[in-house]
Amino acid sequence: MSVSLSNASLIIAIAQVKVVDGIIKAIQAADANSRAQLPTVAVRPTDSFHKGPALHAPPRYAPRVVVHPTPRYLPRPVMHPKARVEPQGPLLVSHKTSKPDITPPPPAPYMNQPWQQPVTPPPVIKVMVRQPDTNTKGTLIDLFV
Repeated sequence: MSVSLSNASLIIAIAQVKVVDGIIKAIQAADANSRAQLPTVAVRPTDSFHKGPALHAPPRYAPRVVVHPTPRYLPRPVMHPKARVEPQGPLLVSHKTSKPDITPPPPAPYMNQPWQQPVTPPPVIKVMVRQPDTNTKGTLIDLFV
């Protein structure tokens, strides 16, 4: 008779179940033995829960107050145009002509040719007189002092 791998694993599983069943029976026997040696104690009734009447708490927030204002209708605006009448009477005319206080705007950029514009000076480059002390200070503030 040949035993296959699946039959062997089934035999091993049955043996392990018997071992576990024996351990459980031994624990139960030990518990029963130790229970018999304990002094008898009066058993107190356990707490029980009885569902009482349902309590309904009042709502935490009152409902919103809604204000309905009385409608107000304004009258329609009516325009009464004024009559356009040419003014009657002598007109005051001044014969003095004075120079206006307005300065003329600068000329447009396309009016100045590049060769007519003044030459802009080259930007000044800052020359360091002493080397910055960045090794000990750790900042570049020395460049601006």
